[in-house]
Amino acid sequence: MTTTTVIPTWTLAEKLQKARKTAGISRADMAQRLGKAERTVISWECSEREPHITLVERWAHLTSVDFDWLSEGVVRPKGFEPLTF
Repeated sequence: MTTTTVIPTWTLAEKLQKARKTAGISRADMAQRLGKAERTVISWECSEREPHITLVERWAHLTSVDFDWLSEGVVRPKGFEPLTF
């Protein structure tokens, strides 16, 4: 018997929502932190619109999620992170 492992792929909208919820941040609070309307955050999380890349970067920072995963779905193995000094 062969076991197949399925690696989920998520849209940017799904990743934004997962990151926000995991960080325990409400949509209203995220909107305030980004200086945007709550409706705008909702539109990003529902795939109606996409945020500018600088806002994706801020979202990653606010939720403590890796920017590469959030923006591109790339997961770097531990030890292969870019230098940050």
